[in-house]
Amino acid sequence: MEITPNVLIDKGVLEKLGENVKVRSPGMKYKHYAPKADVTIIDSSLEAFREYVKTHADNDTTLMVFTDSDCEGLDIPHICYGANDEEQAKELFDVLRELDDIGAKKVFARCPNKDGVGLAVYNRLLRAAGFQVVKL
Repeated sequence: MEITPNVLIDKGVLEKLGENVKVRSPGMKYKHYAPKADVTIIDSSLEAFREYVKTHADNDTTLMVFTDSDCEGLDIPHICYGANDEEQAKELFDVLRELDDIGAKKVFARCPNKDGVGLAVYNRLLRAAGFQVVKL
């Protein structure tokens, strides 16, 4: 378990657990709340996110970003899921469903904050991405 100020975080919150590992609560182990698209979280600065997208996106790519300005200089379809932790917590599940509605096939998602409410958003997004994270 990881220890942060005043909070004890189980390993299963932030990491994919092995098949035979006993979980502390339902939903900690498997991919769920996931769109049909292949989702990858890009854990980076905004500039590194843009550079990664420029070299890895194709015609099937949709971006999941905080705001429209995140896509400045990118001609790639995108969906915004909130400029701050609270907006992201409110919008995340609707955006995941919207990805199915638009037929998204491959999604690069900006990584939310990993503290406070942002940690809960990150935890849900990790599962939607099947723990696929690119750290830059």
